[in-house]
Amino acid sequence: MNKLLYTILLTAASVPAASADVPAGLTVDSLSYERSENHLLVSMVVDARHMEVGSCGQITVTPVISSGSRSLTLPPFAICGRSKYILDRRRETTMQLHRSGKDARFPYSATIDYEDWMKSADLSLTTRETGCADAEVSEGKRDLARFDFRPKGFNPEAVVLMAAEEEVKHRSVKKSAYIEFPVNRYAIEPLYRSNGSELDSIKNTINIVKSDRDATIASISIEGFASPEGPYGNNERLARERTKSLAEYVRRLYSFPESLMTTAWTAENWEGLCRWLEANPGESWSAPILRLAKGDLKPDVKEYEIQHRYPEGYGYLLKNVFPALRRSDYRIDYTIRPYADVAEIAEVMRTNPSKLSLYELYRYANSLEPGSDDYREVFEVAVRLYPDNETANVNAASTALKYGNLTKAANYLAKAGDSPEAVYLRGVLAAKQGDTASARALFESLKGMTAVRDLSREADEAISLLE
Repeated sequence: MNKLLYTILLTAASVPAASADVPAGLTVDSLSYERSENHLLVSMVVDARHMEVGSCGQITVTPVISSGSRSLTLPPFAICGRSKYILDRRRETTMQLHRSGKDARFPYSATIDYEDWMKSADLSLTTRETGCADAEVSEGKRDLARFDFRPKGFNPEAVVLMAAEEEVKHRSVKKSAYIEFPVNRYAIEPLYRSNGSELDSIKNTINIVKSDRDATIASISIEGFASPEGPYGNNERLARERTKSLAEYVRRLYSFPESLMTTAWTAENWEGLCRWLEANPGESWSAPILRLAKGDLKPDVKEYEIQHRYPEGYGYLLKNVFPALRRSDYRIDYTIRPYADVAEIAEVMRTNPSKLSLYELYRYANSLEPGSDDYREVFEVAVRLYPDNETANVNAASTALKYGNLTKAANYLAKAGDSPEAVYLRGVLAAKQGDTASARALFESLKGMTAVRDLSREADEAISLLE
């Protein structure tokens, strides 16, 4: 049998003060209520030792459960004066009777059939005081407790992992430039065709990093690509010399040391051609040219076969695709200084969060009120900056689960790895999705794992909620 136990222990002083029409001196303590699948047990200790009841008077006390228009009375009991107590005992009344005075402290309990409307109901005492000849004196009411048997939301404490501190924060920016050269030449000509704007783009990229007081450029690498037309040997020479020419242009422009610049080159950009053909399969010649381009023939033989078998396609590629294959990919690698001050971290997160490490983000989160909007934002920023980092995904999933976004949580957990924390959160997700069997299995599997934080207690509590 599933059992839900809700117990409240109240001292006499903790019961709300009686209103003016409730007889003074009536107190309740040790109040408890216990719901099983089909029944509700209410128990309490009633203390009427300090009530003043006339000899022929009686105060009838009735516990009542009510919710909206629905109510149910529990068996009443009575506090009687001396004469009334003796008289009603002789009548053998079925009501529970207690004589006022120093011995009037007694337990009370009642078991009733549980109904669904009681899941959110009030428990109160009503009193009816009568005097001699059952003349009514007053009526009163006292609220004791509010039931809440509604299914409890499965909302465990967030699991937050601290990322390791980066010794050096490495960052990089990658872009491509399309520098044009006259036929068979490799000297940089800034005024030739669109070279001015392409060179400006390279300079702007370098300037952004170079002007950042928190950044230090570690290296600049350039890889040049030539297109497949013409003899392979000549293309290799052009790719090599044009790449070196661009690197030397950049180095001299900024007076960089030679050790800062590295170069590489690809004689013929067949890989880029294949990507274009795969993305544009609509022409009749696209598929057969793609097969040739991916084949094992030597480069010059490939070009010959494409040119002579599919002259229309070769002509189109030569005019519209090959120019874009002649490019220079460049990458600027740099480091960012560490941030120790929380206020500075907050400002950097607002202006340029990519400069922050996970460790710095989580240091900032630890300075915030858990559950606040700012606190939650930190974990969202972290997982956007580090989308494949397991720690970032664990923390983002934990926050998403805490606030009921199960779709986001599932997406994060797909990249959260198999740490005990990730397993625990997958159990939480399964429980929230109603898959109690999977949730139980996941929680049980935690018992043999070693976690940064001991999750065994949380797992046991989660399992108990599934029972």
